[in-house]
Amino acid sequence: MYDVIIIGSGPAGMMAAISARYKNKKVLLIEKNNVLGKKLLLTGGSRCNITNNKNIKEFINNIDCNPKAIYSTLNNFGPKEIISFFEKRGVRLKEEENNKIFPRSDKSIDIVNAFIAELNKLNTDIHLNEEVIKIIFGEIKSVVTNKCTYEAKSVIIATGGLSYKHTGSTGFGYDIAKKYKINITKLYPVESSVYLESPLPCVGVTFKNTCIYYQNKIKSGSLIITHKGLSGPVIFKISEYIYKSLDKDRKVYIDFLCNKTKEELIKEMNNYESKRQIRTFIKEHVNVKLADYILYINGIDGAKKIASTSNKDKEKIIKSLKKLELKIKKVEEIDKSVVTGGGISILEIDTTKMESKKYKGVFFVGEVLDFHGPIGGYNLTIALSTGYTAGIFA
Repeated sequence: MYDVIIIGSGPAGMMAAISARYKNKKVLLIEKNNVLGKKLLLTGGSRCNITNNKNIKEFINNIDCNPKAIYSTLNNFGPKEIISFFEKRGVRLKEEENNKIFPRSDKSIDIVNAFIAELNKLNTDIHLNEEVIKIIFGEIKSVVTNKCTYEAKSVIIATGGLSYKHTGSTGFGYDIAKKYKINITKLYPVESSVYLESPLPCVGVTFKNTCIYYQNKIKSGSLIITHKGLSGPVIFKISEYIYKSLDKDRKVYIDFLCNKTKEELIKEMNNYESKRQIRTFIKEHVNVKLADYILYINGIDGAKKIASTSNKDKEKIIKSLKKLELKIKKVEEIDKSVVTGGGISILEIDTTKMESKKYKGVFFVGEVLDFHGPIGGYNLTIALSTGYTAGIFA
């Protein structure tokens, strides 16, 4: 019999196994894939934004979803401890804009390998290619897989959400919760691409200094134009809000030149060589296909000289560069989103331990919970922090 069985080897599951072993508990980590950390390998475009180096107060202030509930577990194992953990195990880290922490190599495999090395060093029992079929709660927990039945005093469910299904996130943890009448809040996509009613023509082009406006929300960052709509960090930051209000408002506005004011652009245009074409001016600021699109939707002849372009047409061009109105068709489905919103209700969990209030010895960690933060290392921090805490108390 084991002290702790952990189901799922994402960052929360692996960290739970490690902290449980630190307490000399007999641990079994079960993973249905043939490798550990499959989704983690894809995180941050395979660069792995492992945490965000803000102090705990600032970190919590940036979380909209149940921020107070995460306070205790962040005190156990927060950004500083995460950075220390990996650096002590030979992973050299770097800090980028907005306190985002990455491995210096820009390779997520270095993070996964550090986990694997630590698990092996601690002689953790790891079973790959083994899928859990059911869990039976009781004083002793029975975990039934496609290969065997195991028993343990505690079980930690680290099965993730419904995002990136091809990595193994199938919602198994929610199925267990439903079976035992543990409340689950509504699930929805977070950090998703969006589809447009009329996609833009410059497919594959990245705009680095953009701002997205949706209702009272403003987000900035890189924007990627896709064949169906919009993607990239700036869209991931705002997609959750679009999803929640899409029935009421489908309009989104793009500023392609966040680093320049409307007044600066007007001055540039007025000072531009008078004999040059208006199209030339626009394409010096944005991709040529977008430049042609802006001219087309405004009914302006791009061959016109700056000198012969009316002030009204100049204003139309500036407005399209600074506040292009687009109509959202839909937000990409949850299985294609980066993060799952919603999950096991925090009201069901003793968040000082990550233990179920109804079932002693049953713990939920990571994305399966109704915790999530913004893009920028927040969600991995929550996964690692909740995993570490559960491992200590399981």
